[in-house]
Amino acid sequence: MDDYEDKTTLEYSIYWLLAVEHQGARVIDAWNIKEGQNYPFLNTRTIEEHFYLVACNKARRWVTKLKPIIEDNEPIVEFLENTNNSKIVRDKREHDDEYFGTGKKYQEEPNHDVSSKSAIKMNVGTSCSVQTDGKLLLGGIFDVYEGIQSAKLLQEYLRPFQHAYWDKRAIKKGGCDHFKIPNKLFGS
Repeated sequence: MDDYEDKTTLEYSIYWLLAVEHQGARVIDAWNIKEGQNYPFLNTRTIEEHFYLVACNKARRWVTKLKPIIEDNEPIVEFLENTNNSKIVRDKREHDDEYFGTGKKYQEEPNHDVSSKSAIKMNVGTSCSVQTDGKLLLGGIFDVYEGIQSAKLLQEYLRPFQHAYWDKRAIKKGGCDHFKIPNKLFGS
């Protein structure tokens, strides 16, 4: 990977994968706050979920551009498959004003079966989230924990490519390695 544009794509991909981990942790923290649980507009859970979905989809957009430049791209394909439903939920929630509110006629949305192993039967739409069987399902179809794990595995796979670029550049120019992306975002 010698091309500056490829390196930039790689670094933005890693950055947004780190953002998925960071924002995912914020979603989990927001779900652990007990006060206001029954009042979605009085707690930060919905806000954190929204920005987690944004981070997932920014990561997906950048990572997709890596497929042609990284030869063994199976980890990339796996991440994209594991986070595919994040786009569906994000799109529905991003445009919720087109579905709900003043002057809008109620539109039936597809429901997703989130029945638990403990015999609780439940269907939810993409505007809802539920915690069941060790999963935190946004829109009933995208698990926050799986998204975080997929992002973590892919950024660990990509990091050596980014480090190799800077190592080669440092040898050529006598520079340093302070441009290597750390294992987590500063401030997280």
